[in-house]
Amino acid sequence: NAVGGGNTSVNANGQFLGGTGALRGLLGPLMSVPGARLTTLTSKPYLSMQLLLAGCSTIGLNACHTAGTSPGGTLPREGFRAKSDYVTRPLNAAGRAAMITAIERRSVQPGSGALLLDSYGGAINRVAPHATAFVHRNTLFCIQYLTYNGGGAWLGQTHAAMRRYVSGQAYQNYIDRDLAHWQQAYYGSNYPRLVGIRRRVDPHHFFKFPQAI
Repeated sequence: NAVGGGNTSVNANGQFLGGTGALRGLLGPLMSVPGARLTTLTSKPYLSMQLLLAGCSTIGLNACHTAGTSPGGTLPREGFRAKSDYVTRPLNAAGRAAMITAIERRSVQPGSGALLLDSYGGAINRVAPHATAFVHRNTLFCIQYLTYNGGGAWLGQTHAAMRRYVSGQAYQNYIDRDLAHWQQAYYGSNYPRLVGIRRRVDPHHFFKFPQAI
């Protein structure tokens, strides 16, 4: 995470279905990293945990919607730009250095930015790539490149710098108008099958936009 003024940080957030003692054991290797510290460890019911992660633990479910989109919604609309990548093998030293350099570069610019690494594996990867519309099953993690308050040039430069370290696939819920081969990046070998489904269930292409199936 990078905030103007040269401020950078690395944060890990997650959920664990089980007791806090078991979780502490799993966190051992991470906590052995020099400088690492545990800031929050709490046990909550499932819905309460989702509200906490959404930043809504103090306002409740009804208020945890964008104002004007749902009765009682109070959240402001926030704008950002994003790109994405999928990583299928561990990043080497050069790949890790490229990410660190990107964050350091963003930290001295106006606005803020972040690289979010969403862990995959487990239940996600137990499903075959062709079993559903979602093809990204044989992956370690997804990188989400985010920038707020400008930073479009930084976003493009960072995405370009990571080309040699990533798979070329992209997360389809972050529509990226710059992707030249979005069909392959979003849907891989599932794309022809999805085109056939779309033609059957939406023959008039009601759900149409520049990167629609």
